[in-house]
Amino acid sequence: MRSTGMALGGAVAAAGFGLLMWCGITTALLQLRPGGASALSLVQGPGLVLGLLLAAGGRLAAQRTRAWHGRSGLLAAGAALAACVLAWALQFGVALRDPNTVGVLGVLLVLLAFGAIAADSATSGDGDARARPLQVPIQLLFAMATGLGLLYLLMEQRLGAAGDGRLMLATLLGLGSVLALCHVVDGQTEIARQRPAPSLRQRARVPGLLVAGPALALVLALSGWLPAMLTLATATLALLAASLLDRGASRRRAMP
Repeated sequence: MRSTGMALGGAVAAAGFGLLMWCGITTALLQLRPGGASALSLVQGPGLVLGLLLAAGGRLAAQRTRAWHGRSGLLAAGAALAACVLAWALQFGVALRDPNTVGVLGVLLVLLAFGAIAADSATSGDGDARARPLQVPIQLLFAMATGLGLLYLLMEQRLGAAGDGRLMLATLLGLGSVLALCHVVDGQTEIARQRPAPSLRQRARVPGLLVAGPALALVLALSGWLPAMLTLATATLALLAASLLDRGASRRRAMP
């Protein structure tokens, strides 16, 4: 039970940091558009708050007293501070008065959140980076995919910008497919290491969710049976479930 809770906390924290990364990216890019700063607080403001809550709560659930220790803890705390400052700047109109400063804050947030995820991935799991060389890229892709799903949900809720959600769902399907391919390639090393080797059903659960979830959501969007909010939620939950399963498997392998 504790292992499951830690895996869930890790998946939630990664999604939170992924959302912070996308908020930072979009904030920096919107500074380049005429009039883009005025629309920042509609999505990026709530996104920063939600990402901060998920990242902090997930880390506390997964690591308890070690949540803010070590290199990953320092980077996570830095990302949280940058998110707070950026949210304050958006709330009080700094983006309109000094867009360059807000753009720099967005880039800084991306770098700190990226570093926190990478550092956490490098020191978690089964502890053998040479045996799983794609572990860090996979966890970064998980964070980016789940964070993007959350950002799309915010965009639909705040702006109604998704229409039927087809383009957004196609993007999530593309990310999920790339992540599934990386997971399959990385898993080949695990097959050689584990005795007995994991079954095909066990190996296929995570890649299957990564592809099938967004694909099903896209089919539902194309059919028009469900509104965009529900199809986007379906795809995002499938990506989160895949992240949870992957982290749970990594923690089980790490147990003596």
